[in-house]
Amino acid sequence: MEGNGRRKEKIVALALLGFSALYLVSSFRLEIGNPRNPGPGFFPIVMGAFLAVCTGIYVIRVIRKRAQGEKRTPPAAGKNYRALAAIIGSGIFYPLILGTLKFLVSTFVVTFVMLYLMKPQRLFSSIFLALAMAVASFMIFSRLLGVGLPMGPIEILLFNIGG
Repeated sequence: MEGNGRRKEKIVALALLGFSALYLVSSFRLEIGNPRNPGPGFFPIVMGAFLAVCTGIYVIRVIRKRAQGEKRTPPAAGKNYRALAAIIGSGIFYPLILGTLKFLVSTFVVTFVMLYLMKPQRLFSSIFLALAMAVASFMIFSRLLGVGLPMGPIEILLFNIGG
């Protein structure tokens, strides 16, 4: 029975890798553009490459783990459904606060809540990671891709510092 589960996991991993490769190859049919003036295929190619790399790593882990004969770890006994509901709720709540709090603050707050609910014992790492993700996403979308985001004084200052 365990051998059948291993085979199924390998098949799923290889199917995911095949899907990732198909997505990446299909993305090249669209005009790529460049980072300053991205075409419709720019984002799908970047995402396809990232997806292919991640699923490739997953395939290697599945094959290596099974070759070494490691035991499967049992799934967590108690799932925190309140945290899951709060994470989904914060994703729904995000667009509602985006116009009022502007991009950086609302992204920081929602990201922090999600990270903290996933690992409550890591308060400070959740704060720093949420801040880094908010600033990085602002710089990528506003400066690199030229997307118009809701901007307040903090965003204008950061946008002007960036160039």
